[in-house]
Amino acid sequence: MKKFAEGTILVLAWVSIAGICLLGGLVTYWLLWPYPTIIIHNEPVPIVSMHNGTKRGDILRLHMVWTKYTPVGADVSRMLIHCSTKEIIVIYTGSSLVPAGEHDRDIVVPIPSWVPAGHYRLRTTYTYQVNPLRPISVSWESEPFEIVE
Repeated sequence: MKKFAEGTILVLAWVSIAGICLLGGLVTYWLLWPYPTIIIHNEPVPIVSMHNGTKRGDILRLHMVWTKYTPVGADVSRMLIHCSTKEIIVIYTGSSLVPAGEHDRDIVVPIPSWVPAGHYRLRTTYTYQVNPLRPISVSWESEPFEIVE
């Protein structure tokens, strides 16, 4: 009976060591593997709807070309960055689910009516939760544009 208990303990010890090694390998893979998410091909993203500036409350139209590699949705944050003062104004936070693949299209961004007039750049950040331990953030900026009264 004593040999049976020693053998059981030895097997449990080796199974535990193997499990710890496998778990360590999985965590290392999750933290270090270079997950491709999205690539913006035309940064700074050009403004399509610029005709003597964009009025507050209007729509800003940009032309984007990108390749998305993952089917995972993203948390999106859009902000305006004032070109001279570097003041940051958050205009949108939400989520987006765009299918994987190559895309070439116009996107529209509503400009809030409360934004002060001035020269700005639009910065958008996509944050993908690619696994339980690792978010990956990708940001892009537009060309400078003017918001007028």
